[in-house]
Amino acid sequence: MALADPYVISRHGGQRRCLVFETDDPQLDWLTRAITIGKGHRLKNSARIEVFEVK
Repeated sequence: MALADPYVISRHGGQRRCLVFETDDPQLDWLTRAITIGKGHRLKNSARIEVFEVK
């Protein structure tokens, strides 16, 4: 199920606008968690992922 609004994904200072999908796939769970808490989420490889709502 896709979220209604697109989000900007910031990775290593770069930004990419995309649609974010809710999923039960554990590979993508970091993304849904990042959106849920409204803050960046640190992956196992220490990459900083931040999710911003696009207005």
